[in-house]
Amino acid sequence: MKTKSIISANIDTELVKKLKHKTVGTRSRTIERAIRAYLDGESDFNLLDVPEDKLIQALIYHLNRESNFQDTPLILLLKERMP
Repeated sequence: MKTKSIISANIDTELVKKLKHKTVGTRSRTIERAIRAYLDGESDFNLLDVPEDKLIQALIYHLNRESNFQDTPLILLLKERMP
């Protein structure tokens, strides 16, 4: 049988409230999985994991917010790449 330890951490109060409501009865398991994922590097963000169409949509959205980028060759090329 694995032994368990109690740890103390300073966590934002709002985050703790959300955790309490969402993980009734499973908080320890949820926190343990999050720590394991963090230690295993699974929580590291990798841009290559984001689907290309989502990246293109985000780029077009942000470029279109700037009026000087509308209908530029870059925007037209990105729109062609959309599925």
